[in-house]
Amino acid sequence: MFEVVQLVMEDADHNEGAKIAAMMIVERFAENDIFGENECRKFVEIHLDEIQRGMLFKIKKFLLPTLLACSKHLAQSIFESTIYYTFMKFALDDIWGVRKVCLERLHDLVKKINPNDSLKLRQCLDFL
Repeated sequence: MFEVVQLVMEDADHNEGAKIAAMMIVERFAENDIFGENECRKFVEIHLDEIQRGMLFKIKKFLLPTLLACSKHLAQSIFESTIYYTFMKFALDDIWGVRKVCLERLHDLVKKINPNDSLKLRQCLDFL
């Protein structure tokens, strides 16, 4: 099934709609445990950089929920280095709509943070 996402992403270089469709598939499949660690890790490792190239508001709006859905299947180290980093970058975005998505999904992010990591928890409070 992940091959479908890869095919869509290969065709998505100049097509914003195809990127959004692929992210929606990954998000739903990760949430419903159709995609597990292997597929979510591949999505982050293979496609995250190409999605973020020339990212517009619509892409950012869909990327964060997709990454958070994938995070339940990923190691804490990947969450911290990739997903948390992306969230904090989006939390400082100039566009209010991007920050709004961060605010709406903050609870999902905080659930994944190590309870002993006071720095990251403090950064989330500062954002709020």
